[in-house]
Amino acid sequence: MNHRQLLQDARFLLVTDPRPDLAARVAAAVGGGVDVVQLRGKRASREELLPLAVELKEISERAG
Repeated sequence: MNHRQLLQDARFLLVTDPRPDLAARVAAAVGGGVDVVQLRGKRASREELLPLAVELKEISERAG
């Protein structure tokens, strides 16, 4: 399934920013039925966001 189709089929979307408890919050949200997670950080650099995005990808993959 491509990204566009995934977004069209999503029922619940979580938009979040970097925060100390990000991994736990996202894991709980995905476990509760969130289909798509968007990580946004207006003031965060790519170097700050990339490791977080990788961690969230792993959480999402484990949840299926």
